[in-house]
Amino acid sequence: MDWGNVTAQDLVDALREVDWSSPPRPVSEFFSRFAFPRSYSKWSSRLKCNLYYYRTNYFIVIIFILGSVFGVGIRLVTADPDPGWINSSGILWIASCSLLTVLWAFVIGLLATLLHASFRMPNLKARLNTFREEFRAVWRNYSEL
Repeated sequence: MDWGNVTAQDLVDALREVDWSSPPRPVSEFFSRFAFPRSYSKWSSRLKCNLYYYRTNYFIVIIFILGSVFGVGIRLVTADPDPGWINSSGILWIASCSLLTVLWAFVIGLLATLLHASFRMPNLKARLNTFREEFRAVWRNYSEL
Protein backbone atom coordinates (compact mmCIF):
# COMPACT_ATOMS: atom_id res chain seq x y z
CA MET A 1 0.00 0.00 0.00
CA ASP A 2 1.23 3.45 -0.89
CA TRP A 3 0.80 5.46 2.32
CA GLY A 4 1.61 8.69 0.51
CA ASN A 5 -1.74 8.59 -1.28
CA VAL A 6 -3.88 7.74 1.76
CA THR A 7 -6.31 10.50 2.72
CA ALA A 8 -7.90 11.18 6.09
CA GLN A 9 -11.24 9.97 4.70
CA ASP A 10 -9.62 6.64 3.73
CA LEU A 11 -8.39 6.21 7.31
CA VAL A 12 -11.81 7.06 8.75
CA ASP A 13 -13.50 4.59 6.40
CA ALA A 14 -10.98 1.88 7.32
CA LEU A 15 -11.52 2.48 11.05
CA ARG A 16 -15.29 2.17 10.59
CA GLU A 17 -14.84 -1.25 9.00
CA VAL A 18 -12.70 -2.63 11.84
CA ASP A 19 -14.37 -4.98 14.29
CA TRP A 20 -13.76 -3.20 17.63
CA SER A 21 -15.56 -5.86 19.67
CA SER A 22 -12.65 -8.31 19.78
CA PRO A 23 -11.56 -9.19 23.33
CA PRO A 24 -8.13 -8.09 24.57
CA ARG A 25 -5.31 -10.58 24.09
CA PRO A 26 -3.74 -12.17 27.19
CA VAL A 27 -1.04 -10.16 28.96
CA SER A 28 1.42 -13.08 28.70
CA GLU A 29 1.00 -13.05 24.92
CA PHE A 30 1.07 -9.24 24.73
CA PHE A 31 4.47 -8.98 26.48
CA SER A 32 6.38 -11.87 24.90
CA ARG A 33 8.89 -12.23 22.05
CA PHE A 34 10.39 -8.85 21.24
CA ALA A 35 13.05 -8.34 18.58
CA PHE A 36 14.38 -5.57 16.40
CA PRO A 37 13.00 -5.72 12.82
CA ARG A 38 15.65 -6.47 10.20
CA SER A 39 14.34 -4.27 7.39
CA TYR A 40 11.82 -1.58 6.61
CA SER A 41 9.48 -4.05 4.91
CA LYS A 42 9.59 -6.37 7.93
CA TRP A 43 8.94 -3.40 10.22
CA SER A 44 5.94 -2.17 8.23
CA SER A 45 4.49 -5.68 8.03
CA ARG A 46 5.01 -6.22 11.76
CA LEU A 47 3.54 -2.84 12.60
CA LYS A 48 0.41 -3.44 10.54
CA CYS A 49 -0.05 -6.96 11.88
CA ASN A 50 0.41 -5.99 15.54
CA LEU A 51 -1.72 -2.85 15.31
CA TYR A 52 -4.59 -4.88 13.96
CA TYR A 53 -4.18 -7.95 16.19
CA TYR A 54 -3.61 -6.08 19.48
CA ARG A 55 -5.92 -3.11 18.75
CA THR A 56 -8.02 -3.68 21.88
CA ASN A 57 -4.93 -3.97 24.08
CA TYR A 58 -3.52 -0.74 22.62
CA PHE A 59 -6.83 1.03 23.21
CA ILE A 60 -6.76 -0.13 26.86
CA VAL A 61 -3.14 1.04 27.27
CA ILE A 62 -3.93 4.50 25.89
CA ILE A 63 -7.05 4.84 28.07
CA PHE A 64 -5.07 3.65 31.12
CA ILE A 65 -2.33 6.24 30.53
CA LEU A 66 -4.89 9.01 29.99
CA GLY A 67 -6.84 7.93 33.09
CA SER A 68 -3.70 7.79 35.22
CA VAL A 69 -2.62 11.26 34.19
CA PHE A 70 -6.14 12.61 34.71
CA GLY A 71 -6.34 11.01 38.17
CA VAL A 72 -2.96 12.40 39.22
CA GLY A 73 -3.92 15.84 37.88
CA ILE A 74 -7.18 15.86 39.84
CA ARG A 75 -5.34 14.76 42.96
CA LEU A 76 -2.77 17.56 42.59
CA VAL A 77 -5.39 20.24 41.98
CA THR A 78 -7.57 19.19 44.92
CA ALA A 79 -4.62 18.68 47.29
CA ASP A 80 -4.07 22.42 47.86
CA PRO A 81 -5.73 23.34 51.18
CA ASP A 82 -5.66 27.07 50.36
CA PRO A 83 -8.09 27.78 47.48
CA GLY A 84 -7.28 31.50 47.62
CA TRP A 85 -5.06 31.30 44.57
CA ILE A 86 -7.97 30.22 42.36
CA ASN A 87 -8.97 33.29 40.37
CA SER A 88 -9.41 33.88 36.64
CA SER A 89 -5.70 33.55 35.90
CA GLY A 90 -5.43 30.47 38.14
CA ILE A 91 -8.32 28.78 36.33
CA LEU A 92 -6.76 29.64 32.96
CA TRP A 93 -3.43 28.22 34.16
CA ILE A 94 -5.08 25.00 35.37
CA ALA A 95 -6.98 24.61 32.10
CA SER A 96 -3.92 25.16 29.90
CA CYS A 97 -1.73 22.85 31.99
CA SER A 98 -4.45 20.21 32.04
CA LEU A 99 -4.86 20.36 28.28
CA LEU A 100 -1.12 20.14 27.75
CA THR A 101 -0.85 17.25 30.22
CA VAL A 102 -3.61 15.30 28.50
CA LEU A 103 -1.97 15.97 25.13
CA TRP A 104 1.36 14.67 26.43
CA ALA A 105 -0.35 11.62 27.93
CA PHE A 106 -1.98 10.90 24.59
CA VAL A 107 1.36 11.26 22.78
CA ILE A 108 3.04 8.95 25.30
CA GLY A 109 0.25 6.39 24.82
CA LEU A 110 0.64 6.52 21.03
CA LEU A 111 4.43 6.27 21.34
CA ALA A 112 4.13 3.24 23.64
CA THR A 113 1.75 1.66 21.13
CA LEU A 114 4.10 2.35 18.23
CA LEU A 115 7.12 0.96 20.08
CA HIS A 116 5.29 -2.18 21.15
CA ALA A 117 3.88 -2.78 17.67
CA SER A 118 7.33 -2.23 16.15
CA PHE A 119 9.26 -4.63 18.39
CA ARG A 120 6.67 -7.33 19.21
CA MET A 121 7.18 -10.31 16.90
CA PRO A 122 3.78 -11.37 15.55
CA ASN A 123 2.76 -14.96 16.14
CA LEU A 124 1.08 -17.20 13.57
CA LYS A 125 -2.40 -16.43 14.87
CA ALA A 126 -1.82 -12.69 14.43
CA ARG A 127 -0.52 -13.16 10.89
CA LEU A 128 -3.46 -15.34 9.90
CA ASN A 129 -5.90 -12.87 11.43
CA THR A 130 -4.34 -9.97 9.50
CA PHE A 131 -4.34 -11.99 6.27
CA ARG A 132 -8.02 -12.84 6.77
CA GLU A 133 -8.93 -9.17 7.20
CA GLU A 134 -6.90 -8.15 4.15
CA PHE A 135 -8.68 -10.83 2.14
CA ARG A 136 -12.06 -9.53 3.33
CA ALA A 137 -11.13 -5.98 2.32
CA VAL A 138 -10.03 -7.12 -1.14
CA TRP A 139 -13.14 -9.26 -1.53
CA ARG A 140 -15.37 -6.30 -0.59
CA ASN A 141 -13.63 -4.09 -3.14
CA TYR A 142 -13.92 -6.83 -5.75
CA SER A 143 -17.61 -7.33 -5.10
CA GLU A 144 -18.28 -3.58 -5.51
CA LEU A 145 -17.03 -3.65 -9.12
